[in-house]
Amino acid sequence: MTQSALSIYALNLLIKERLLFSPELNNIWISGEITSFKTYPYGGQSYLTLSDKQAQINCVVYDNTLQNIKFKPAAGQIIFALGKVILFPKKGSLIFQIHFMSTQGTGQLSQEFERLKEQLQKEGCFDEDRKKPIPKYPNHIGLITANNSAAMWDFVTIFSRLAPQVPITVIPAVMQGASSVLTLLHALTLAANHPTIDTVIVLRGGGAKEDLTVFNSEELVRAIAQFPKPILTAIGHEIDTSLSDLASDLRCPTPTAAAHYLGQSFYHITHKIIVFLTQTGPRLKNELDDYQETVLNSIKFGQKLLTHKTVLFAQKQSQLLTRLKQANPLHKLQQGYSIIRLKKSNKIIKSISQLQSQDILEIELSDGKCEAIVK
Repeated sequence: MTQSALSIYALNLLIKERLLFSPELNNIWISGEITSFKTYPYGGQSYLTLSDKQAQINCVVYDNTLQNIKFKPAAGQIIFALGKVILFPKKGSLIFQIHFMSTQGTGQLSQEFERLKEQLQKEGCFDEDRKKPIPKYPNHIGLITANNSAAMWDFVTIFSRLAPQVPITVIPAVMQGASSVLTLLHALTLAANHPTIDTVIVLRGGGAKEDLTVFNSEELVRAIAQFPKPILTAIGHEIDTSLSDLASDLRCPTPTAAAHYLGQSFYHITHKIIVFLTQTGPRLKNELDDYQETVLNSIKFGQKLLTHKTVLFAQKQSQLLTRLKQANPLHKLQQGYSIIRLKKSNKIIKSISQLQSQDILEIELSDGKCEAIVK
């Protein structure tokens, strides 16, 4: 380490000083298209980005300057601006401070945007009747976005909470800059050829308007319009609308909104199942308790009925035995009757005409037998 080494802050202060005393950077005219314009009500200044087809620069204009110009700055205007280049030492960022500006009308980038929009609209790329319906319950999500970006994690976190059973395949792509169109087209090809992906999302978080110009690329917009599977876009902020948004089957204002849109059906059906099971448990318990009480009452009634039938059967059996006993011919003998037979023929004597003098009779009584001779 040499003794003459500067700190980063000292280096930035040196650059700031050189800019301050550089005639060619201290009071110069520049021309470009306003691609973004933001006013902060409490700061006393507005910030804008001036762009051409090759580059862009951040600018600041203070309220006292705005009060002296005859037009209201807005995105899409071509302007001439007089000012100087300054540097913020702490952040090391350059900015062009505008002292005066005038307009030349609509910028070339905005004209190109409107021309392409009108052309694609005439071809039917934005027609509602050609848009494919988004599956209510997608089986596999294809997510085209910058790998490991905040937008990616916003979507994955929310959607996985709403529908954890649905797989998500991230197909990385560069989402801004010169190479972004080629990587996006390649990602779309991979998603279209994937055997199980049935719903695709092109996802990008918020950014400056000029950072989103890639999504107005004619080649990309046509690829999205002709994409064979249902495709959604969630690009930038809610106020940002690109030609890719118009060509997609559904435009979601933010990555978070896209996750909620695709996951809401799963959440609703899951919630219904939980409510149903929560309500069914107590209802089933009540029904089982009722069935148990009915069965116990039936068993008690059956026991009473069986006891009653048993008593009736015993009574009937006793009656039958009594009648059977009474029907026994020997029962008469116990009442003082007897049975008389002629001994030689063992015939029962029913009439006196059957008898002759000196016949021997056999008399059967209840407790024995004896003989007699007819006189």
